[in-house]
Amino acid sequence: MKQSINQSLDMLSYKKHAENTARYSSVLMLHLSKENPEITLNYQKSTILAAKWHDVGKSQIPASIVFNARRLSQNEFNLMKTHPLRGVECFKNTDTQYDTATQKIIIYATL
Repeated sequence: MKQSINQSLDMLSYKKHAENTARYSSVLMLHLSKENPEITLNYQKSTILAAKWHDVGKSQIPASIVFNARRLSQNEFNLMKTHPLRGVECFKNTDTQYDTATQKIIIYATL
């Protein structure tokens, strides 16, 4: 029961993290677009969408690794590093509209 409650709290924390990341991205894109005409409205929207989705691939990784308080083993860490690509795969399988810019922004997190 305690683990279930902790995982629920972690999921709420994840949601807040995704919302904050999108909010920060929105402010950053607005600021940068004033001096960079190549940052179009569509690019801004793609960035904000990618910010919301950037960690969704963690849902494809065992909770025992994602919600782990101890230092990860090298294998666990390598598995965690795959979460952006896993997120792109999740994203592709939804009805949510996205474009290649959004996909590239999500994948960028793996670099």
